[in-house]
Amino acid sequence: MNKRQFLSVIPALGMMATGFGRTGGALAAYPVTAFRETSTEHILMRLFETTETAQEGGIRIEIPAEVINPDTVPLRISAPDAERIAVLVKGNRHPLALHCESADYPEGVVIATIRLERSSEVACYVLRQGLLYWNSTPVRIAGKSS
Repeated sequence: MNKRQFLSVIPALGMMATGFGRTGGALAAYPVTAFRETSTEHILMRLFETTETAQEGGIRIEIPAEVINPDTVPLRISAPDAERIAVLVKGNRHPLALHCESADYPEGVVIATIRLERSSEVACYVLRQGLLYWNSTPVRIAGKSS
């Protein structure tokens, strides 16, 4: 086996080890349809089974107020004791930018990059002890007015 063949086998081995290759495995529960939704209410119903929210200061969103490259916007969410976390970019055609379960990030800290289609509000929704909380912040794309 040469180096190229070995490197091509590694992803398949990783998938088999994590169970992603099985039917009904980890990918089956992933909310693929929520990423296709265009309505915030529909997304919240698919992910959290409710649209009733309470604004809460325990969710911290660290994101630049102004970005130059809207394709890679750094983001850090801090939400202790979160069961589920979702980030929605209200100005995007498909607002859901990120979704994760507490098992993915047990400390309640998520670091990621998201994409903005236009300057808009970035909202974080957190399910904690059966209640849905949210916090948001505006992000502007440098050189664009909207």
